[in-house]
Amino acid sequence: MAPWSLLHYCWVINGSYANKGSDEDDCIDFLMGKNHSYVRWHRQIQICITPEYKSRFAYLGKMENKMDLKKVKENNTTFLELWNNFKGSCTMHGVGHMSFTLRFRCVIWLAAFGISTGYLLYFLHEESVAYNKRPFMTSASVKSVASIQFPAVTFCNMSPYNKSKVAPDPRDSTYHMAISPLSSIVGPVNWSDPYYQDNGYFRSRTNSDIKYETLDKSRMILMVMFDQKDVIGDLEEKVTRYGMCYTWNADGSATTTSTGNAMNFVALLNMNSDQNYQSIDSSKGLKAAVHNPNEHPAIEDNGFLVPPGRMALAKLSKTTHSYLGTPYKAFGDDFCLDTTADDFVNPVHPSPYSINACNQKCGADSTYQRCGCVPLGIIGNYTICSHYQYYQCFFNASSSRMTVSSLPGACNCPQPCQQTTYDVSVSYALFPSEEAGSFLESRFGFSKEYVKENFIELHIYFDHLKVHDVKQVPVYASSKDLLANIGGQMGLLLGASLMSLLEIAEFFVNCVVLLTKKCWNKLSNLNKVYNVKEYGNTHQN
Repeated sequence: MAPWSLLHYCWVINGSYANKGSDEDDCIDFLMGKNHSYVRWHRQIQICITPEYKSRFAYLGKMENKMDLKKVKENNTTFLELWNNFKGSCTMHGVGHMSFTLRFRCVIWLAAFGISTGYLLYFLHEESVAYNKRPFMTSASVKSVASIQFPAVTFCNMSPYNKSKVAPDPRDSTYHMAISPLSSIVGPVNWSDPYYQDNGYFRSRTNSDIKYETLDKSRMILMVMFDQKDVIGDLEEKVTRYGMCYTWNADGSATTTSTGNAMNFVALLNMNSDQNYQSIDSSKGLKAAVHNPNEHPAIEDNGFLVPPGRMALAKLSKTTHSYLGTPYKAFGDDFCLDTTADDFVNPVHPSPYSINACNQKCGADSTYQRCGCVPLGIIGNYTICSHYQYYQCFFNASSSRMTVSSLPGACNCPQPCQQTTYDVSVSYALFPSEEAGSFLESRFGFSKEYVKENFIELHIYFDHLKVHDVKQVPVYASSKDLLANIGGQMGLLLGASLMSLLEIAEFFVNCVVLLTKKCWNKLSNLNKVYNVKEYGNTHQN
């Protein structure tokens, strides 16, 4: 306890110092805090300061008086005064009008302030929920380019087999019809017939079998041009469930600066209806698919058909897709797969990842577990089914019917976050004209009737050098966007800012401090009263 505080407590009971000439050093020791035995004496009060010490404590007495006035002022501060100070300096709209002296006006402003605050709290809740859902917008744009990468083109003869090699006997036809879409109206195959054993129906098939059974490539593919240059030598053989198909631009190296159906990809094809034999579909004609060179064509499920005796104009439109990866749900409740991430594991390695390749592998795994083999055209280290295994696995009426196309539905094959697609719009015309028919008759040695029943002229082209870009963009690119939205609503509803929040916080802190002081002072006063009563009781005794 400081000396100037002890000036209040140097009390003499019955004038003991003045009347009995007490030692001044005891009084000074008491004043300096060395003797506290007189602190609780409350009868007769006399400050014991001798003249030589009066100047020593004069300055301290003045400070004591100032501090006493300040304490009294602090002790007398009310919550109403705090509120008046706050509303007089607060920068939020409406607070300054809440005066308790004008009650009706105060009620109106309190109601307006409460409604605005309530709506702000509702907005903050909705904004928080929206932010945690990671919303995004989809933007679409079109840009012109000087040159454009051309897609890969895969095409198949719907009846790719040489009839003389795959169906020389009616029993062969029975089998092939039994594995066609008409299988439900075809009777069962008599596998006990030695013919099937003697002709390799129980032997696992290989790609060499497909090459042997397929039609002559030079007889089917008569011309392939790209931007008026011969590219027939760039075709690659690709075994599919249809049999032997052909892919051009598999490496994606072809680009073009030209547009229109006279340029880009042009092919003249012969379906060889006099020699061909059907595959998995009971039809004849051409099936073509346009796809990204890095993707599996999956021509069994994709592509467009061209009947013989037609010219097909397939107009292309290129679109690039950029989807947001985790934590954004790019496809409803599903995330896209970031194939460029460092921790990405390609499930279809060594092939590039695509949905088609993933679905095919998943279907192949399921088929292999069930049948011990897979159909033709499956990429991977699998055993190819024999004719008998293929029939028993997929078309035997005594077993559960399972189609390859139904298997991928249960596969977990998410969309890649980066994807390029090609939209195809196809139109047709009769082919050939009379003049073209006469020329083809003389050029290839086929009759006009044969040309009309077998030839196809296929054009695949861009009609403009433009790329459509579809991109997902986060609604909240960063926390700054969230703060900007909140700040805008705070300013609109209350005229508030982050500094206004500090003002409110300061007001509540002052209220807590004032309440604490009042409680403390009340407890101190009660303690003093208790001590006086205790001393009086002791003195009386």
